[in-house]
Amino acid sequence: MILTLAVIGLLVTTIFTVITQNEITSINEDIEEIKELTDKPLSVRILADITSGTFPLIVNFRQLTLNNKSKLDYYWDFGNGNTSDEINPTYKYTSSGVFCCKLTVEDGEKSVSDSINISVFPNEPPKIKIKASSTSDFRPAKINFDAEAFDPEGEELEYQWVLTHPPIMGFYENKDTFNTKKFSKLFIRNGNYILKLTVTDEAGNQVVDYETINIKVTRVEGLINQLKFLYTVTLPGQLDLIWGALNIFGLEKYLDNNWLGMSPFMQNIITFIIQMSRSVDYEPPIPKADLVVSDIPDINLSSYVNDTTGKVEAGASVSSLFTISNNDTSNTARSVYITLDKPLSEKEGLEDEIEVEELTVDLEAGVVSNKLFYNGKYTKWEDSYNIQKLAPGDSIDLGITVNLEEDATFSKGAYNCTLYIYQEKYLKKAEFVDEIPFTIII
Repeated sequence: MILTLAVIGLLVTTIFTVITQNEITSINEDIEEIKELTDKPLSVRILADITSGTFPLIVNFRQLTLNNKSKLDYYWDFGNGNTSDEINPTYKYTSSGVFCCKLTVEDGEKSVSDSINISVFPNEPPKIKIKASSTSDFRPAKINFDAEAFDPEGEELEYQWVLTHPPIMGFYENKDTFNTKKFSKLFIRNGNYILKLTVTDEAGNQVVDYETINIKVTRVEGLINQLKFLYTVTLPGQLDLIWGALNIFGLEKYLDNNWLGMSPFMQNIITFIIQMSRSVDYEPPIPKADLVVSDIPDINLSSYVNDTTGKVEAGASVSSLFTISNNDTSNTARSVYITLDKPLSEKEGLEDEIEVEELTVDLEAGVVSNKLFYNGKYTKWEDSYNIQKLAPGDSIDLGITVNLEEDATFSKGAYNCTLYIYQEKYLKKAEFVDEIPFTIII
């Protein structure tokens, strides 16, 4: 029994010793492996999803770092002067060439590097051609345009059309712009239109194509133009040409200034030429009548205005009467205008101090009333009171009324004002004749 226990004890001791020794050996092996790993140097490799292609080439870079024991700093050099400190950058190459991309990694004590070549090939421009449903047609013509375009790299393309119209008056050129691949245009004017198409790809390559569009007048218009040519070689046409040539040197202005002094014989010759012509639009001036305007009594509103404050204590209205007479023995006065407005001049009928909304000036002829100054504005001379006709020896009585609004404020004093008289020079045109002074007292 004692012997058996001794054997069992010896066996257990032997087993324990063997297990302990194996554990010590395993631990030592683990320690050696850890030492080996600890002693391995820092290393880095560059990974890229693409290493070649046409520009613009977008490359997604990745780094694979081994055996780093502390915080790392990353320095990327893309081979064309551009850099980055991102861990995994994305970079776009916009020019062709072979670029050596280098990554340097630092851990504070040492640095390691890796590099990779990126091959970027030139980007070929697109090939284009203008397609038009017609390049020559009679007006009005609707023409369809389309761009036939092919890009070797299959990139998205941008289109810009510029349509230049025929010059107007020899120098001004209107332009239309379109930014679609195709469009339609209705042509009305005749002449040569220049169409320019510019196509741009994603790399910035631009190509241009041109087309000329000839729009012709219709056959009917062509016939009319031929008839016009025949007309120019006839007597009326020749008269038109002669009149136009002489008018360059101021013929009509000369006639305006001298017509009334010409002999009836010369007037008849010129009138015959005007009647024979088909395009000369000239009306000789008619004699102006000798008009006489009576004095206009002062328009005194001072009793309605407070002497101290200048305030209008009650609405006021005062009128003065005057007469316009035609003292001419033979000429009728036509389209006589009476106004406070003098066009093409800085002069105006009222002094600046009373050009206010609270003052109104009316002109009356019987039951007819016309405002010459209202709401702070002058009535244009052609919209002012008009005497259509005043025969020799006739006269017309008129009244000029000035109104002041209650509570308005004015500076006391006498204000020098002016009526302007216009008389017809010839049809649809009047000419300044005289100034008629009057005074408003406030």
